Amino acid sequence: MNNTETISSTYNCSVSERRARQIARQGLSEYLKIKKELENSGVWQEQLKRVKDKYSQQLQEAKFLTAKDWEILALMEFYDPETVEHCIATFQLLHQKLRRPLEIIPGQQKIVLAEILDPQNLEQVERATLLHDIGKVITIPPSVLHHHWSEQEWEEKAQEIVANLIEQKGSKEAARALKIPEHATENHQTVLAYLHYKGIRPLRIIAAREVLGPDQIQELERWGVSPDLTFREIIARHARASEQILNQAGFKDEAKLAAFHHSLDDEAKELSLQSPQEQMQYFSKPAFLAQLVKIADLQHALESERPYHPPFPKTQVMVFLIREAERGGLDPALVRAWIKDELGKIQDSLSDNKNDKNKEKIKRFLGES
Repeated sequence: MNNTETISSTYNCSVSERRARQIARQGLSEYLKIKKELENSGVWQEQLKRVKDKYSQQLQEAKFLTAKDWEILALMEFYDPETVEHCIATFQLLHQKLRRPLEIIPGQQKIVLAEILDPQNLEQVERATLLHDIGKVITIPPSVLHHHWSEQEWEEKAQEIVANLIEQKGSKEAARALKIPEHATENHQTVLAYLHYKGIRPLRIIAAREVLGPDQIQELERWGVSPDLTFREIIARHARASEQILNQAGFKDEAKLAAFHHSLDDEAKELSLQSPQEQMQYFSKPAFLAQLVKIADLQHALESERPYHPPFPKTQVMVFLIREAERGGLDPALVRAWIKDELGKIQDSLSDNKNDKNKEKIKRFLGES
């Protein structure tokens, strides 16, 4: 969805719904302030009911839903329907995965996580998955959320910026500014090659002011966001905001998972290296539960169409998960179990596509080559 479509969808609705969306998108710095203004405007109850009616069918498996959950979902929907629909789809993906037998501990019997997790842990991880993006409501301006550049446009802008940076400041300063090794800044081609090799997307190095127009920069400033931040830095702010909002709602453990799932580096411990007793204890720890949120979130985001990328094929999504495991952000044992279950759904197509390079990477990771 681009900015034009967002504006169009805002006005293709009732006066009450339009007002709710305007309030949710104006950049108030606190969740409770948004809710208070919605209540004062007289549209809160009507729009809360609309959201319940809209999503009750899709969320019939979410037995844990309370009035507070629905309030949070409603605010997300007012802010951006695509965001709440992503959260619902991510919840559905994880809900199903938790109830499938997974070979999480190598060489041992498959485990159904929903059967071994404490009911409280199960509810926490599912709620955290459903509500994990609520922080976007107070941290990400619509001009950033719906920025519609393609991957190629990002690449071209990165090439321009990097070339200018090297020319003006030299390789050493460019390396410091881009936070990459100096040997990679010989010229803009070597920089882009390094970024590709490391899986670093251009939006991680390009400041918002380089790609947004004057009106959009003003919107950032109204939201209290510096245009000198990169898109990645702006988007990353929502994890802590989600933690703050869920804490305010009384969901303390869910708050930790929502914040933690974006910053798991070095916390994902290899299950196969632990004793059986440690393994069972690990399943209830935030470091493990947050990984479940992270994998479901990544998979749905990558399999969905975005302004900056088309839906990725299943094997490419699995390779992305493998990279996360290899760099320490996910437990390899959990990723292997998840991938084996996912590939079981598409085994025939995998067998047919013998030229798929992703397939070979997956087989090596699973130890099947």
